[in-house]
Amino acid sequence: MELYRIVKLLEERAPKVYAAEWDNVGLMLGDFDQDIKKILVTLDVTPSVVRQAVSSECDLIISHHPFFFQNIRNIDFSTPLGEMIKNLIINNIAVYSCHTNMDSAEIGINSALAKLFDLSDVVVLEQNPTNTHVGIGRVGNVCECTLDELCSKTKGLLNAPALKVVSDDIKKKIKRICVASGSCGDLIGLAKEKSADVIITADVKYHQALDALHSGIAVIDAGHFYTEFLVTDIFKSLLSETGLEIEIS
Repeated sequence: MELYRIVKLLEERAPKVYAAEWDNVGLMLGDFDQDIKKILVTLDVTPSVVRQAVSSECDLIISHHPFFFQNIRNIDFSTPLGEMIKNLIINNIAVYSCHTNMDSAEIGINSALAKLFDLSDVVVLEQNPTNTHVGIGRVGNVCECTLDELCSKTKGLLNAPALKVVSDDIKKKIKRICVASGSCGDLIGLAKEKSADVIITADVKYHQALDALHSGIAVIDAGHFYTEFLVTDIFKSLLSETGLEIEIS
């Protein structure tokens, strides 16, 4: 199957226009007319992921985080990035990244998290002004539980080995939850405005945690990886329509 047909499928469900302005999404490396027989899906493109793609004879890597995020001034094959680029080109492996558009899309990570935590009456946390039916984060209601009970549930659902929790009351009653994948500490205030009792996110900074404590919303920081690892299953499910072999990193 030609790469452009796979890209068309991805962009129909997670359009590039849903991505944040600062983001870099789409084809990172490759040729749209390239023939694809096997795909590797991953959260990040790392040296070990590239080695896996080469050894598994994959033709395409689809990642959540952009392979190229900052400007590249040179390609030095002695650096980890340069070596990856060299190996990808030599082995004719394309790379496509689907980042904040996959956070935002209705089939994306935040919707999956809302389903995982069994949220009801779900609303979008932050609307995309040009596409108001999608957005970052989801807020919804749950059967009442305590914060410590939710922490145990979070560790189990996300396979998170440890959590960072911000609250002055571990027995705080929880009826409304905000889920926001990745680094969304800057959305804590908005989650409070949406009447969330707690936000489950990652990479919360010290002063963001203090602001949350002062405002009365609890925070569960489960770690960046553990709030986003669901993306590989989303990719695999979506790409199953192609009939191609899909491998998960």
